[in-house]
Amino acid sequence: MKVLQENLIHVLSVAGEAVAGNSSLPILSSYLLSADSDGTLQVTATNLDMTITTWTTAASNGSPARFVLPARQTQQWVASLPPDVVTLEVDGNQATAQCAASKATLKCMPVDDYPPIQHPTPDSEEVLWGITVDLNVFLKYAGLVTIAAPRELTGRPLDGILFTYQDGRLKLAASDGYRLSVASMKADLLTNKAEPPQQAVVPVAAVEKLLHIAKPDDNPSQITILCTPNHVSFASLDRNFQMTAGRVNGKYPEYERVIPDSSQTTVLLPMQELFIACRRADIFARDTETPGVTLTVENEHLTISNVSAVTGKSKSNLQVSVDGEPTNHVTLNSQFLLKLLSAAKRHAASIKIGISDATSPVTFSLLGVDNFIHIIMPLNL
Repeated sequence: MKVLQENLIHVLSVAGEAVAGNSSLPILSSYLLSADSDGTLQVTATNLDMTITTWTTAASNGSPARFVLPARQTQQWVASLPPDVVTLEVDGNQATAQCAASKATLKCMPVDDYPPIQHPTPDSEEVLWGITVDLNVFLKYAGLVTIAAPRELTGRPLDGILFTYQDGRLKLAASDGYRLSVASMKADLLTNKAEPPQQAVVPVAAVEKLLHIAKPDDNPSQITILCTPNHVSFASLDRNFQMTAGRVNGKYPEYERVIPDSSQTTVLLPMQELFIACRRADIFARDTETPGVTLTVENEHLTISNVSAVTGKSKSNLQVSVDGEPTNHVTLNSQFLLKLLSAAKRHAASIKIGISDATSPVTFSLLGVDNFIHIIMPLNL
């Protein structure tokens, strides 16, 4: 078969997100390549927790073929090639790859040893419910929600991201116990065999891998989300990929009660100004045991300050629009705040902050980005 180098390295890179890094099973550190007679080259990788399949066009010799190649060597060799046609030929237990003046011979592993691929389809009997969502919208909100996802995994439901479909909308929620992000978007029901609301807790790693392999662009695309008793699958025919991951077991905590109904003080200000001020304060905050910055509202100004007994102090004074109580203050983890602002400034120019008092959750919403809220719990210093 013949395939363009740029297309081949793309599918290898996408599928490579699921390659097992340090597995005792060599077969999990490999690719399963399938060449169809219709001119499609399919590449699959799995670490047993997650499986990614992607495909591209290829000029076939007319005979279907399936073979397994070592992932690291294959990807690195193809990446080193010039932008030309790569010719792949399989003979027994070895594959020959040639591009321009370069040629490599790779040992194939037994195809029968490769784990079964279990990607569901909308008409699969095991599918409990399925929806379609605008891919670019999904990527935007998923990127914002994962900000609050935990990084130390313990196997609890809170370690995942809660997907809830109800009344024509998909809601995503993530929390590490100190932060909470919630977003919702329009979704179309594809199939349903479950009682509403349809829910699944998806591993954080799966959503983050999805954000790596599918980047937002200007082309309209759809993503199909299918849920089975043990797995959740994400597929986009427009982007040529399908990813299936195991669900996180257990019931997700009732996070809604953490969201304040209202705030005593609401502050509106430019995102970039707040980001720069918080980054400046974090220079001193990061050297403390608990990196905190204090937000003080007074006389239509927001002061971002930090005091470190070791390194010094910082203060920035920003002019803002204030609604409600004109004076308020709260101390937040500077790293939590910076992570939110770093992601949010790609989507909005202004941010709204809701403060009630020094011990209540602080809310953040983005001007022009509907149906998203981020909450940070205050520090008691």
